[in-house]
Amino acid sequence: MISRRIQAVVSEISGNVLADIGTDHGYIAIEALSCSHVDRAILCDINKGPLSRAEKNIASRGYTGRAQMRLGSGLMPLSPDEADCVCIAGMGGMLIVDILRDGIEVLRTVKRLVLQPQLDVHTVRKFVHSAGFKIANEHMILEGKFYTILSCIPGRDSEYGTIEYEFGKLLIERKDTVLKQYLQYRIAECEKILRKHEVAEVIQKRNICGEVLACM
Repeated sequence: MISRRIQAVVSEISGNVLADIGTDHGYIAIEALSCSHVDRAILCDINKGPLSRAEKNIASRGYTGRAQMRLGSGLMPLSPDEADCVCIAGMGGMLIVDILRDGIEVLRTVKRLVLQPQLDVHTVRKFVHSAGFKIANEHMILEGKFYTILSCIPGRDSEYGTIEYEFGKLLIERKDTVLKQYLQYRIAECEKILRKHEVAEVIQKRNICGEVLACM
């Protein structure tokens, strides 16, 4: 059974060739091939173990002829113009930024980025803008924890402020129900801390979350 997180990631994947970076078990690439979102996939991982598992899973689904396994770090196994869609999911935001920055030559030839950072989502939003991408869509889902999926394409985006980088301009604009849940969760977490200690930074975070929630 494919998780809702993976389903949300795959829903944003499209193109001819997908590069699934940090593929782990290969589930994202398999689902993308199964749903015909892409014609072929390149599955990359820095470790041999996950790549071997992904290769077995690909073979079990009959997609061996449509997939390649590549051992290496980040975008390093790829050449420019080789993949038109790059997916990086399940990593920390700072690591995702490092991968994109280190593979900038490949990144410049990509037509779609699908990113699912575990942490520091605001940092990823800022970087994709600096790298010449606009955020075309965002999903936020709750599956045990909160996950944000960014779908980015080349282009210039509308202006973002600090709060929009923090919580997602598109999510705020469409009054996303999961974002509302996330804001309520963040406020409750701040309140727990403030019941024990008056911390100015926590008060500020609670107030900002409250202001965004009031606008939704």
